[in-house]
Amino acid sequence: SADDIIRQHKAACLRITALMVCKDLLWVGTSAGVILTIPIPRITSTTTRGSLASPVVTGLVYGHTGHVRFLTGVEITS
Repeated sequence: SADDIIRQHKAACLRITALMVCKDLLWVGTSAGVILTIPIPRITSTTTRGSLASPVVTGLVYGHTGHVRFLTGVEITS
């Protein structure tokens, strides 16, 4: 699982190796091959620091061994 991979890299230096923003999500690739998504809140002129909720970080169940070198978005039309 992603938790096991992160634990293995704890002794080493776990790094962010790729970033992408697509459709209100920040995608984060790591040196452990784990990919995380974080929703980006909508900010307006009336947004205050207290009105923003803490982001929910989600780890994707898909991954691989080795660094995530790049992330790309592919739009599929139905």
